[in-house]
Amino acid sequence: MSIRSFITIVAFCLGTTARAETTDLSQYANIVYAQDLTAEAGSTATLSIRLKNNLEIPGWQLDMKLPDGVTFAKGSDGRELIKLSTQRTTPQNHNVFEYAMRSDGYMRVLCASTTNAVFDGNEGEVATIQLDIDENLEPGDYPIVLKEVEVSDMAFKAHRADRLEATLTVTPKKMTDPSGYQNIVYAQNLTAEAGSTATLSIRLKNNLEIPGWQLDLKLPDGVTFAKGSDGRELIKLSTQRTTPQNHNVFQYAMRPDGYMRVLCASTTNAVFDGNEGEVATIQLDIDENLEPGDYTIVLKEVEVSDMAFKAHRADRLEATLTVTAKSTSEYAKGYVVAIAPLTLGDTGGESATADIYFNVEPDVVQGKTVEFDVIFPEAWVKNYMVADVVKNVSLGSRFYTLTDPTENTDGSWHFVLTAKSQGKYFGKVASTKIGSFTIYQDGGGDNEDYAIPAGMYPIKVKNVEMKGADGSDYTLANSSTVVTVGTPAESELELCGIITGEVCNALRNEESLKKLDLSDAVAIEGCLELKDGCDLIAPTNGATVAEVVYKRTLVNNWGTMCLPFEVTSNANVQYYQLKSMNESAMTFTPVETVAAGTPVVFRTDVSSMELSETDAVLKSARKWSAGLAGRNWSLRGTYVAKTIDPSVGDNDIYYISRNRFVYGDVPFKVAAYRAYFETQRSADGKVFVYGIDVDTTDIDCIENADGTVTLIYDMEGRRLNEMRKGINIINGKKIFVK
Repeated sequence: MSIRSFITIVAFCLGTTARAETTDLSQYANIVYAQDLTAEAGSTATLSIRLKNNLEIPGWQLDMKLPDGVTFAKGSDGRELIKLSTQRTTPQNHNVFEYAMRSDGYMRVLCASTTNAVFDGNEGEVATIQLDIDENLEPGDYPIVLKEVEVSDMAFKAHRADRLEATLTVTPKKMTDPSGYQNIVYAQNLTAEAGSTATLSIRLKNNLEIPGWQLDLKLPDGVTFAKGSDGRELIKLSTQRTTPQNHNVFQYAMRPDGYMRVLCASTTNAVFDGNEGEVATIQLDIDENLEPGDYTIVLKEVEVSDMAFKAHRADRLEATLTVTAKSTSEYAKGYVVAIAPLTLGDTGGESATADIYFNVEPDVVQGKTVEFDVIFPEAWVKNYMVADVVKNVSLGSRFYTLTDPTENTDGSWHFVLTAKSQGKYFGKVASTKIGSFTIYQDGGGDNEDYAIPAGMYPIKVKNVEMKGADGSDYTLANSSTVVTVGTPAESELELCGIITGEVCNALRNEESLKKLDLSDAVAIEGCLELKDGCDLIAPTNGATVAEVVYKRTLVNNWGTMCLPFEVTSNANVQYYQLKSMNESAMTFTPVETVAAGTPVVFRTDVSSMELSETDAVLKSARKWSAGLAGRNWSLRGTYVAKTIDPSVGDNDIYYISRNRFVYGDVPFKVAAYRAYFETQRSADGKVFVYGIDVDTTDIDCIENADGTVTLIYDMEGRRLNEMRKGINIINGKKIFVK
């Protein structure tokens, strides 16, 4: 240790020069302080220790005292969870970081460098302290007191404050589970597969005699109430603890706020048997495109009634729906029964003949027998637009056992081909023609009055099975192709299985395509171009793609993005995620890499962007959430254009448009591959009312020393580009500027 460093540390430990008490940081140019914090009773929260400086600062110290009901959280080793932050330094540069509880009840924290390394920048976090908030602590504001606050500059000058305060705002504990209640009706946590119908169990926990209960229940996006043949939701009274005769009032109805109200009672005051168990069941349909993960089922207005007519209530409960990936049978890779894309004119007499090929990659087992179904659009089958469905006679009966294709009851055609000798096994050559068919645009078959309208149509190959030369049975992936008829104005297309490079090329050149459904795709062999203005239904199970490209024309510097593949910040574009939020400002932190399906905010100075990834796995859009400012904030991504009505549901909605941060108070449109903000609607009103000045060409976030950006507002909610005279609101703190 150098003499200079030693002197610095000693000065930190011994310096006690008295200063005037203050909580106003504006008079200090060089100060270490604790940031105001909002936390829920019963939670563990992170207190940020920050350094503000205009000089080079190698070290600092402070003594901290917590309010009653708040303690320093401890790790498994019994030590307090007080850590050096790496936002402005490294453990190697600031290699002295110590803390200890003093006899006066204050925790002393000291940070220094034996090499006199200084902190980067002029503002930002230098340490974190984990706090445990007692679950019985009353909601309100509590002071966190700092004394003996000192920073040391490179001239060995100590910059001191005798006393500072930070405000800990404690919010009520959210009872989102039934464990804290003696008498409660609740929903049991549930695990279900995407694309399935699952049973949600409604259960009653009680130590009193309970004759009735009610609740309001809201499902997450992508989950709906299953319905029976009569169109009614499948919500039923359970007979595990009662009978329909005893509890003869069982009703449910959808409310205007999107919650399903369920009510159960007895006209004879019959009570439920026992003290724990199922009292109702609710059938749920899980969307097959729902991304695997945990989703929240919300219950409110939860109430049970006892025999003394006393109501036992809970304002809000939650249950977790864990969605797993849709199960699919494993298919043998390296094989595909494929049909090349076709084009038909929209004039009479147009027809096209399609060849069916069995393509095999090198070094896979050759096939002895292959069978499959070719599935056409229903209207074509109904109107006899498909004819001349044949096996490939050129294979020759000397080498193959050939049966004529047979028409299935659903209008599909079944092919079976068997090689007689090893020398002609499928896979001996890379591609083998195994059949064909003809499509007529009009006048096909027996219906001369029907013509295929202009559009894009799929032809699918399904139920592909192969008997290998090794005697084993193999299930091969489905595949699909596209038939373009005439000059479509707008088209939608649903493809499945393996999508060949030829199909990708056909899609790239078709501007009429407005929706591409790849939910059943398993692999994309070519270059898939995602067009702005064309909705995408992503593969349910994350299909692989050889190359994926997304292009967007830009007229604004700021925007949102959500793509099914990974993207990285570069010289032309910087991506951000929401870092912190309070009643007046939101801060975004820059991120280098954005995972597939993750919504982000971006800034760019270019007029167009082209993003791509090779050997990617396409993922469904999801939301990114953070518990900030006592409210749950989410950035929700979408690959499908939608109109959002903020009046529906119980969330406040915000979005970025024309370089403005906008509060959604009227229905608005969100384009594909964008995102929008959601937060729980608060009785305190909107977080932002005005958004950004219309005349600005940028959101004009203040760039902080740590690379984050912050939006600042004045007392009237107007956007500020910089601090002005009078009261400013910065990161939720009122700052007076003379």
